[in-house]
Amino acid sequence: MTEAHHGRSQIRTAIGLLFCVAGIYGAYLTQGVVQETLSTKRFGPEGRRFTHLPALNGFQSWACFLWAFVLINVFQRGHSEGLPPITAYCRPAISNSIGPALGMQALRYISYPAQVLAKSSKMIPVMLMGTLLHAKSYSALEYACCLLISGGISLFAMRSSSKVTSKLAQPNAPLGYFLCFANLTLDGYTNAAQDRDPPAAGYDIVLFCLCGAIGQLFIFQTIRRFGSLVNTLVTTTRKFFNILLSVIWSGNPLLPQQWAAVFMVFGGLLTSSIHKSRRARYPAAPGKTKAA
Repeated sequence: MTEAHHGRSQIRTAIGLLFCVAGIYGAYLTQGVVQETLSTKRFGPEGRRFTHLPALNGFQSWACFLWAFVLINVFQRGHSEGLPPITAYCRPAISNSIGPALGMQALRYISYPAQVLAKSSKMIPVMLMGTLLHAKSYSALEYACCLLISGGISLFAMRSSSKVTSKLAQPNAPLGYFLCFANLTLDGYTNAAQDRDPPAAGYDIVLFCLCGAIGQLFIFQTIRRFGSLVNTLVTTTRKFFNILLSVIWSGNPLLPQQWAAVFMVFGGLLTSSIHKSRRARYPAAPGKTKAA
């Protein structure tokens, strides 16, 4: 390969990565704003709340199904060989349907930044279940990152702005965080294997579903072309910008202690991701037990 050809290849790779990052950021930052709007805004002349937040996950699932159906029939017509059987999708589909619904329900009780921060701590239930159920061992750095993340979430939960709390339908921090961690537990499994709604919310519901369907497509493309580590880094930093956008766009001020908690959590997440990358690049010598 000539130097010029190698340079063009690198440019194409960089452009492809930027395209995927822009797609993930654009879809999920927009979806975050819409999700927070639906959980805090009052719609119509009567000032009614959108009361069926868990149903959003059902709408989004149908949108993803229709989007995938269109793409398969347009781009993979006649090339179904090699696809897994439908039964292979069942268990992760069930857990991935229940988990996000619990996370959305949590928005009735805690603020959107708190929900994003809690759902960012996926490594806590993963390590806990790995230790208790599978007797897996982890490195000291991984335990330190886990403590940093859990400490950050605890610090964030201890303080809450009254302005933010006043927007919630039914403020209840313990219940909200419990729902988030139930969501994380089901997410971990997935990775391992009322009243009439206000008509004025229809536009936000459609936009939420479209962002979820399009965002998933960019995530799959990022994993396929650049690997799961790059995808993890992109989606992790995206969650930080979701919190920042919530503060700026929706007027949800964070207290100084909560900002410190945010940086603790994302510092732990990024450190853990970099550690996993180095461990994958330089695997343990034969005979040594490698942490899962």
